[in-house]
Amino acid sequence: DQVIACPHPRADRAALRELLPSGWELWERRTFELLRQGPPALLQASSGVGLEGLALGVPTIELAFPGETPNYLYLTDRDVTSVSTADELRRAVATARRLDSEARLAIASRARAWVSAAGAEAAEAGAELIREAASEGGALEPVWDAWRPGIPGDLDQPLSRGVA
Repeated sequence: DQVIACPHPRADRAALRELLPSGWELWERRTFELLRQGPPALLQASSGVGLEGLALGVPTIELAFPGETPNYLYLTDRDVTSVSTADELRRAVATARRLDSEARLAIASRARAWVSAAGAEAAEAGAELIREAASEGGALEPVWDAWRPGIPGDLDQPLSRGVA
């Protein structure tokens, strides 16, 4: 089967190309653009991209180590299939491929419990939350969500005030 790898925007694409099995495609645009095309399934590991997939009705499969607790509560939802073995993954993908458009619409509908706003509405709600927090006073320090060593300003750099 065809597999399209959608790297994180800050991922090292050259390194990924070397790691990917032959026959796999490396997606060069935003993952959301591919998800809008309705792929048969989204395979991900504890990522917020799963919410995007669910909101678009894409069956979402969580790749997890046995016994691992998901980082996000939505990953325990009935529309997310957690797999820990190759056999489980094959079964989950086969099941996802059999879903019809009505089932996919139901996934998208149920995802609204997790994603209450999208697009410009979500951006404005986020901006309003920041304005409210700032107006309440007190220390409003930024949080640096660093995830990959080797990028200036990321984990290889000392952080101010000892914040990690």
